[in-house]
Amino acid sequence: MKLLGSIGCILLLPAVSCGVIWENDFRNVEFKHRSAYQDRDFNNLALYWGQGNRQEQPLSYYCQQPGVSIIIVGFVNDFVGGNNNSPVINVADHCEDVENCPQVGQDISFCQEQGVKVLMSLGGASGPYRHQKWEPDTLAWSLWNKFLGGSSPTINRPFGDVIMDGIDFDPEAVSGENYDKLVHDLRVLSKLYVPAKKFLLTAAPQCPDLEYYKKNAMYNILHPNPQYTEAYLDMVFVQFYNNYCSASEFEKAALGTTSRTFNFGAWNTWAEQSSKSTKVYLGILGKQGHHDSGYVQFNQLTKIMDDVHRFSKFGGVMIWDALYAYSNPVFNGDQYGKATSQYLTRLASPPPVVRLDNTMPLLLPLGNHSYSAPGEITKDDFSDALTPFSCTNGQGFVLLNSVVLRNLLDHVGSNQQLNTMDPMYKEEDVDSVLTKGSYICLGPLTDGDRVVGVGLNYIYNATIATIDDRRLEFSLSSLEG
Repeated sequence: MKLLGSIGCILLLPAVSCGVIWENDFRNVEFKHRSAYQDRDFNNLALYWGQGNRQEQPLSYYCQQPGVSIIIVGFVNDFVGGNNNSPVINVADHCEDVENCPQVGQDISFCQEQGVKVLMSLGGASGPYRHQKWEPDTLAWSLWNKFLGGSSPTINRPFGDVIMDGIDFDPEAVSGENYDKLVHDLRVLSKLYVPAKKFLLTAAPQCPDLEYYKKNAMYNILHPNPQYTEAYLDMVFVQFYNNYCSASEFEKAALGTTSRTFNFGAWNTWAEQSSKSTKVYLGILGKQGHHDSGYVQFNQLTKIMDDVHRFSKFGGVMIWDALYAYSNPVFNGDQYGKATSQYLTRLASPPPVVRLDNTMPLLLPLGNHSYSAPGEITKDDFSDALTPFSCTNGQGFVLLNSVVLRNLLDHVGSNQQLNTMDPMYKEEDVDSVLTKGSYICLGPLTDGDRVVGVGLNYIYNATIATIDDRRLEFSLSSLEG
């Protein structure tokens, strides 16, 4: 990321003199971050919740964050220790009585009203389940009645009458015996008793889990016995962290320097062969933790998302965990989770196209915006721009063609402005190439309280495009004729 000073360091011509030609008038395009789960698109952000410290907010807080579409509550880490040998939850400090959590139940209901799917996760890094014996049909029945569509009077429902949207599997360092049958039995129950509702069955494998190794329960879930015809997964939240194939190894994978590295492609191939409906999520850390590895800075994450969103089975991004995702400011004050959601939104729904004059560069405007009449520019004109990176008090654009920074300034500026810039920055910065996909933020220039024009707030010099060539070709073809 290259920051080119604050507002006013690099002067451009006033906005009314830039010769902006609007293609498909983007000022009238309404853009909203929604939270509803997108079954047919990859604009989904999933969060794990329940194991944070006392700083973790209530469940309802995260459901109100723009773009959050799935929350996985963790964990059921005791499969048979409850009343009538039923499962037992552990959501840390969020629930004093594991058999009676009305506030969490109310929050689940609130989230569902926002269109957010809420799942219950089994397993986790520790717990009695790792040493327990259980029968898949009995456990499936208990889970169905405790969290899903059942209502057995012999099994207590800790969240009250609320019906959760599915079950997630996260068994770690245990035998895989019976897990494929458990998935099968749960899906059979849902189709038998509530055929009108689609309950989701998901898993959170670690990125090496496609390979067989001792105590890899996920291998059994990912490769079920063929006799269990309903043992398929709707999505997998692959943990690309704490392993040799972590997201932090993405650059090595792109260079092809080693075969044991970031392997999203292998997971996409597995999903294509597994089920028509299975989606693969990019699972990442929302923050660098004391005991975790593989965290990627947000600018690196954008490169990874630009790459993996082209895969046929890409379903979205999963972040461990909710507390991390929303206590990690990464770009102009935005939290890691919000910035990720906004970037996914732009990948899924590229905005209309605009040009500066009739020449290069070709730009994509980011956000819904309109301006005052020429000569009457005010600060309010820059207050409501919405971009994948916060362009505070400004308007963002994505560059669709490479251009030398000096040429860009020359295109909309003057030699005097270039001379002003040169002493402040090294020559190689002025003559650097802004690559296709770079993000440009233009904001107001002020003289006291008076806005006198538009300046370059900063440039995010990306290395990959925000939209792929196929989407770009489609957008451009719509302008012909």
